[in-house]
Amino acid sequence: MKITKIILTIIMIVFVALGLFRILPFDITNPIICTSLATLLLLRSIECKKSRDKTGFLFTFIGSIFIYIVVIFNVSSSLLGCENVDNRENVDNRDCLKNINPSEVVEIKCSGTTGGKDGDFEYFLDEKQKEDFLELLGKVKLGRKAEREETLSYGAVTYYTLKFADGEILEVSPGTFFKVNDNWYYFLNYDKLQEDFIEI
Repeated sequence: MKITKIILTIIMIVFVALGLFRILPFDITNPIICTSLATLLLLRSIECKKSRDKTGFLFTFIGSIFIYIVVIFNVSSSLLGCENVDNRENVDNRDCLKNINPSEVVEIKCSGTTGGKDGDFEYFLDEKQKEDFLELLGKVKLGRKAEREETLSYGAVTYYTLKFADGEILEVSPGTFFKVNDNWYYFLNYDKLQEDFIEI
């Protein structure tokens, strides 16, 4: 049992690190972390029962069952697509990416940083790049809103600022999460479109 607890602890530490450094999305790391934690609590409850510690057994056993239920609910919700049922604000943002009329876009400024020293950059897309970029925006699939803590980035980042003929401004930033103005969303087809955004 001691070896099992050590293995589960290592798994938790590894996946916490993978989530914090955004090597893997939280949707993948969280269930693994929580399952490991629940199993550790369950093992602890067995130890409490053997040592006749009824209070310790009850708390750890109920805690482990609760965490298992939360994990099962979250995973099943993701698999059934419940997480992608957006609120009105999400739908509006998704629609605004799909319904952009190229003739209404005056300019698109690309700015950001490569993450290195003197790595800041800024330039404007030419007409062909604008056309390709707007077509690419129409293919973006946004999921639910992401928590700000999940979206923190410490490396390269690129922002596209769209200026419209009526003076409106739209800022987007494609990455593991997709920024639309002041909000961040899960970028559901990031793997499929990542290279296309890099080429632009």
